[in-house]
Amino acid sequence: MPKLPRLVLLDVNETLLDMAGLDPVFQGAFGSAEWRTAWFRATLALAMKNTDAGEYHDFGFTGRQALAALAKERGQKVPADFAEKLSAAIQTLPLHPDVPEGIRLLRVGGYRVGAFANNQAAVVVAQLRHAGIFNSLNVVLSADNARQLKPGQRAYEYALRETGAEAHETWMVAAHAWDIRGAMAAGLRGAYLSRLSAWPHDQTPAPELSAATLPEAAQAILERAPLPY
Repeated sequence: MPKLPRLVLLDVNETLLDMAGLDPVFQGAFGSAEWRTAWFRATLALAMKNTDAGEYHDFGFTGRQALAALAKERGQKVPADFAEKLSAAIQTLPLHPDVPEGIRLLRVGGYRVGAFANNQAAVVVAQLRHAGIFNSLNVVLSADNARQLKPGQRAYEYALRETGAEAHETWMVAAHAWDIRGAMAAGLRGAYLSRLSAWPHDQTPAPELSAATLPEAAQAILERAPLPY
């Protein structure tokens, strides 16, 4: 049986899609777009806490729990229609403009390219279709199907099983240090996209490469000496 081409997995939120697209929803509900970053941080922290405790809740449920806790902490009520507005906005997030070229470079360079997200599969598919890149990808994966969110190791193991890829021949590209560290712990190669900040100096091990844009990351991946089969 012929060996499949090597694989690059792309995180979705922040890596491919601009989360700032949610700012008007939070601004309208709470009077400040700062709520968006606080909410997303709280959602990620809760997801990791649940994973460490061996509990599983899907990413949407975790986000709702985090929002409720944040609103209680800040003494504000969540508007009745907020969940519906947020869900619609998440599925229509704008694409970072450099993404299509980055995907094109990887595909031309002989890699399979997939999206790998914590959101449930239906949400991820809706996001990528709206962004216009669904048909540019070889595979779309949700950690929800592993019953463990990234950065839990089972999530990455699930992605490798689904794609038939070898860990040492697979790149994880993400704008989140926790995603890169989780992937590397599972044996994947890590490419950090510094959309939000430089790689945190206190986070070890460092990724194999860092880049400011997806095309830069793609070029760096293609320039790396391919590992032997």
